[in-house]
Amino acid sequence: MLLRLNDFLKSKGYETNDIEVMMPYIRTWKSWYENKVPSFQNYYIFNGEKNVKQKRYTLGMGKKIPEDYSNLLLNEKATFKVGENEENNAFNKILDENDFYDLANSGIERTFATGTGAFVLSLGNINYDEKNETFSFDNANLVIEFVSAEKIKPLTYNRKKVTECAFGVERVINGKKYLYVTMHKKNNIGNYVIQNYLFQVDRGDNLIDVSDKIDNTFLEFDTESPNPWFSILRPGIENNISEDSPFGMAIYANSIDLLKGTDLTYDSFCNEFIHGKKRVMVRMEAVKADVIDGTIKRSYDPNDVVFYVLPESDYKNGEVVKEIDMKLRIAEHEEGVQLALNLLSENVGLGTGYYKFEKNKVATATEVISENSALFRSIRKHEIRIENCLYDLFKTICYIAGHFLHLPLNEDMEISIDFDDSIFEDKKEIKATAMLELNNDLINPIQYYMKVYKMTESQAKKYYKKVKAGLEEKKQEDDEPGEE
Repeated sequence: MLLRLNDFLKSKGYETNDIEVMMPYIRTWKSWYENKVPSFQNYYIFNGEKNVKQKRYTLGMGKKIPEDYSNLLLNEKATFKVGENEENNAFNKILDENDFYDLANSGIERTFATGTGAFVLSLGNINYDEKNETFSFDNANLVIEFVSAEKIKPLTYNRKKVTECAFGVERVINGKKYLYVTMHKKNNIGNYVIQNYLFQVDRGDNLIDVSDKIDNTFLEFDTESPNPWFSILRPGIENNISEDSPFGMAIYANSIDLLKGTDLTYDSFCNEFIHGKKRVMVRMEAVKADVIDGTIKRSYDPNDVVFYVLPESDYKNGEVVKEIDMKLRIAEHEEGVQLALNLLSENVGLGTGYYKFEKNKVATATEVISENSALFRSIRKHEIRIENCLYDLFKTICYIAGHFLHLPLNEDMEISIDFDDSIFEDKKEIKATAMLELNNDLINPIQYYMKVYKMTESQAKKYYKKVKAGLEEKKQEDDEPGEE
């Protein structure tokens, strides 16, 4: 049904060529993420008589790689700070109410799998005062949602910076399919308005406009701000499919053949055990059953698949029982799977040796992370785009919270984002080195706070003033004469 949305956008005067060019690729990347690639995973082997259908064994690296990137880039150790204590508490309460850490971690995973994602903001529980013809935000709450690539429809953009965008979300209500569409557009004075549409989807996936079911007062909402209520997220790699496209690239977009390579070698590894299974070929006389006192006596278990009975004509010698014990090529297959994993991890920016194939499964070679310069550069590159996305998002959150919810926040507040870099750097060592530099007058206290606590210069200055004032107050108390 999302394909039909393009027709609606065209009817509104928007060009959809870039969307149509990228969507087939996005669907391909998504199929690898979901580990559902029938054209590759289903295959046939000719056994001399007919084609036998096979199902390929898979390592599921299309899911594993985005998942690992998500854990490396944004986990529970990442910290966000806005303003001072009161403001920061209000900000973090909004994040907690939206389970933002989990949402962002999941969002980064899906973004790296399909190339593009978006955080979208809205207000819930808005009431309309018909008497005064005004909106009431007394019970309103700020909602943060994540939208994946196939539901994002960029409308206008400049050098890949999306300025207007539509988002389509599918819903099933009382057994009927609906498509809920929000369009974030600029009005004639440069502020954003959000237009809402509702479509019912028929059996042919055609869209029937039923927007009249939405309260007219909520068909269009004026944000009263030049800042978008959405923030687009892309991995830190360039789009080499469509140079000017606003869409990003999946982290393994240019590594599909290498994904196949890991599955081909692993499939062969599994089949080595299946096809190398021990068998015992027996002549008919060896499995012949005798009847003794009315009871059938057998010399073997008829349900044991180790035995295979051959006709007498297939035996050219006097053997009654012949064992066939295939030699398994375990070491060769393990080397093949490891080589495929090395090629894949190097190509997606994780560096050679990030994955280890051991005990018949893929493990993360965590001991090499801190020494892996390729991974370090890759993470830093991705962090730049993630930080820009989150900064824009947090700035708008502060605006909404202060302007509509009357919380002690505003869009001009200092925002700092601290990713968890403990896999690359020893924070105890950083603190000790910074303290040594401070004691030797190589850095000042403000630089110390910036290094150790990842503060911005403005935050470090404010914190320094607060600490200094506290020390002076304590000194005055200590200098006061005690009672005799």
